[in-house]
Amino acid sequence: MSETVQSWLFRQFQSSVVDPQLRSTLVDIAAISTERRPLPETMLPATVDWPVTQKLEDLRTMIGAMGLIRLRLEGDRYWALAHDILGRYLLNAIYYDRSAREEFGFGEASNTEHLRFLALRRLSANPALGNASNREIAEDFAVNIFKIDPDHGHGTFVPYWREALAALDEMPKLLWQTSRALRHHSAISRRRIAKDKELFGLPESERLDLLRRAVEDIRFALDMIPRAEGEESDLNLYNSLARAYQDLHDEAAATGAATDELERLRGLARDATRRAFQLNPDSPFVVETYARSLLGEAKANPLKAAGNAIEVLNLIYLEMERDRSAQRRYELSRLAEVAIENLLVTGGRHRNSDNPEIALLVAALDALTHDVPDLAGVGLGDFPVENRLEAARILSNPDVQSNLQAVRMLYALTCLDRPSTTVAFF
Repeated sequence: MSETVQSWLFRQFQSSVVDPQLRSTLVDIAAISTERRPLPETMLPATVDWPVTQKLEDLRTMIGAMGLIRLRLEGDRYWALAHDILGRYLLNAIYYDRSAREEFGFGEASNTEHLRFLALRRLSANPALGNASNREIAEDFAVNIFKIDPDHGHGTFVPYWREALAALDEMPKLLWQTSRALRHHSAISRRRIAKDKELFGLPESERLDLLRRAVEDIRFALDMIPRAEGEESDLNLYNSLARAYQDLHDEAAATGAATDELERLRGLARDATRRAFQLNPDSPFVVETYARSLLGEAKANPLKAAGNAIEVLNLIYLEMERDRSAQRRYELSRLAEVAIENLLVTGGRHRNSDNPEIALLVAALDALTHDVPDLAGVGLGDFPVENRLEAARILSNPDVQSNLQAVRMLYALTCLDRPSTTVAFF
């Protein structure tokens, strides 16, 4: 009774499954089952001597304890293991058996998780994924399985990110020519990798290459693949395109790119942001992208620092009230922190300038953030009451009342601390 479930399962596999084609098929089923997805029958190998489906059916009745099941979903047939852990047990056992590793072409696997990745990569190259009937599972490789986005729950294959991107590139060409989702989500992975310097530590040239490829794929999806029912929307693509151009601009600026090139990239980012904003100005992700665009313009033109910073803060604090999730508030507060820093540092030189509007905006944010050392996760209502009251007092100055964004912030502060007086705004 000392035998583990894993060793027992592998023993059953080794002794009962002798047909090479069937053994390979079971490994495919085990691999996709680890992702809690079934394998469509249309992805099974072509029949050589006896239908593969019949072989699987015979195996299912012969050793039912392996958990092999056949499913029918909306008229289509699939195969899977009854639980994802059974798939992991089988793949893990293969890793620890050198001859089995070599048999299935996984000799290069460095550990059990790498072998699981290699099994999925082999499956992702299946030509049948180019068929329209398999579109959902095909796109899932880019959207979830091979997605590299650690901050949003897609970090499983981060150690093998180069192989993951290569696996996506090796998927059927027809899929690359017709799937917006594949182009879009592979571009998102490239953006995330290029942006995270701490985790991936790539040289500047490689980060630029990743971002240029991301832009290229999103542009192809927009320009060359007509949107079909259920496909990626223009809104999502334009928003991602704007973010990719923004990141490419920042990376190019860090490498000392020419002023004309930086202005060109800013213009492309503005245009993509505008297109996304026109499609849905209320989308929280578009609002965030628009805020980043304003910050980029302010950085390029210090004279815009004050007005843009206040506009960004108005957008961000309103969005933080709409979305109370901790992660989202933290992400948005980082933008607010950048806006405040830009104004206090870049705009600070105008503190005693002849332009009273800029001086008052700087003073108002100075007052709002006084003695608040960490702005992470801080919404407008989280600042000390005395800070909010002082900022409102400064923004009440007639010299700043012509600034629409200053008036909006004053209104928001007044709603928080003196709601009975908001009637004065109407």
